[in-house]
Amino acid sequence: MKTQRSTSFVVTLLGCLLMTGAAGAATAPNLQRGVAAFDKRDYAIALRELNPLAEHGDPQAQYYVGLMHENGWGVKRSYEQAIPFFRKAADQGNAQAQFSLGYFYANGLGVLRDYAQAAKFYRLAADAGSAGAQVDLGLMYSKGDGVAKDEAEAVKLYRKAAEQGDPRGAFNLGHKYATGEGVAQDYAEALKWYRKAADAGIVGAQVDLALLYEEGKGVAKNYTESFKLFEKAAAQGNAIAQGFLGVKYGFGQGVEQNTRLGYLWATLAADDGDHKAKALRDYLEKDMKPAEIAAAKKAAEACKASKFQKCN
Repeated sequence: MKTQRSTSFVVTLLGCLLMTGAAGAATAPNLQRGVAAFDKRDYAIALRELNPLAEHGDPQAQYYVGLMHENGWGVKRSYEQAIPFFRKAADQGNAQAQFSLGYFYANGLGVLRDYAQAAKFYRLAADAGSAGAQVDLGLMYSKGDGVAKDEAEAVKLYRKAAEQGDPRGAFNLGHKYATGEGVAQDYAEALKWYRKAADAGIVGAQVDLALLYEEGKGVAKNYTESFKLFEKAAAQGNAIAQGFLGVKYGFGQGVEQNTRLGYLWATLAADDGDHKAKALRDYLEKDMKPAEIAAAKKAAEACKASKFQKCN
């Protein structure tokens, strides 16, 4: 009987210990729960889960906590508070943190601007496959910031990023092919990479691709296609594209001629400081009645108020 009671006591005790352990495991900080909360923008829970892990040396948790401090998510925004977390993660080989540190040094966020340090961390992240770091390091080689100017190296970096599907990499690679900087000039290649970036919404690529169609470089001249691209860029607020839309509508290039819309877009570009657009607006105004001018000006104001989405 005594043996039975002893056995029962031991089983009960083991059960309690197992339950306690299970409860402890459920409440212990967890990286997956923290990242899931971060993705849901539940930053209070994310911080509760990730901060203890970061303090104990988990590089992924350190990166996420640094990101929250950088952006003021769940905590007061502080670049200075973000840097130690990014640095600890970067020292453990976390490419995202290395990229972030490079960006901080390049832009003087929480530290004195130091292009050499920026290039160092960008290089680490770029070699680990970070497309963003490859583009930003490429820009440093193009400008000679923190490294010796080297357009060929910039092209290599842009290509690596572009081949990963990075739109900025594609845009910059297209630009190098268009200008022949660091690579033999090739408008067909420029067209190819500009198209990828333009389709991803890069406004500069939309304008530069439109200009290739406009001038027939690397492709047959096509005013209809250039109009479509200028239209996309103009809707993002690009003054160059808006000026070209003024020309397109004003003279009926690639679209049906419409003096009122030509005046509207020329006005928007002129308001942004485009002197050629101002001259175009003044030219178009000569063939317009006062009521038409007033209506076009009103339409331009409405277009601008709608952030260039309602412009007809």
